[in-house]
Amino acid sequence: MIYFLISRGHKTQDVLRLISHLEARTLQKIGKDFYVSGKRNELEFFDNDICVRWGAKYDVDCRTINSLTGVMNASNKRKARQLLEGRVDIPKTWYDIKEARVPFIARPSTHTHGRNFIVVRNERDQRTLAARKRLNGWYFSELLNFTEEYRVYVGGDKALGAWKKQFKPGELRANRAITNLEWEFLMPPEDVAKIAVDAAQVLGIELSGVDVGVTADRVVLIEVNTTPRISGPQVIQCYANYINGCFLSL
Repeated sequence: MIYFLISRGHKTQDVLRLISHLEARTLQKIGKDFYVSGKRNELEFFDNDICVRWGAKYDVDCRTINSLTGVMNASNKRKARQLLEGRVDIPKTWYDIKEARVPFIARPSTHTHGRNFIVVRNERDQRTLAARKRLNGWYFSELLNFTEEYRVYVGGDKALGAWKKQFKPGELRANRAITNLEWEFLMPPEDVAKIAVDAAQVLGIELSGVDVGVTADRVVLIEVNTTPRISGPQVIQCYANYINGCFLSL
């Protein structure tokens, strides 16, 4: 049996289609109790069971895709940047707003679906932000002019597929949530695939959605997502193929 480990705080609508496709079950821990497909249940795993950790931060005695450590590393975006520095190419990042150089993007340590980012274009904006918000745990990234942006779906040591963003003239990269109207599904270029796989492996994540930006002269890691949006049948199929492969190899 395949189980998806899900926390109460995560929105699960996107992944439910994947769970249904795999004929898998959801598994939640609420307090000391476990709920399988919404019903309180005693846990008993067998040798050929497998659990996919979908952002959940509790452990079970089962072969698991995505370790607890990996999820903790990737879900704290500030910590992830610190772990990735010097390992893969990332935007220049500061951890104190006083040290940041404009223009830059300010973000809290946890965020999802392109929300909660602030573009700081000049020193006046920088002073205003520093005075207005408590910025403990925030990080500050150089603002890059991306010509291409990809969401790469990584499984193990391979890129399974990717969405390529369709840019509009003058559009600022906001890492918005993906829709089929704005993105094109394809296999990513080799250099984009490599940085996505390398970043996921540095953080200890086996299955992820990795955002990668391309400038005129750089391929840059943006972030690694442990609960990426499952948008479109292509993503469902490539994830299902990977998870089924792990399941059948047990």
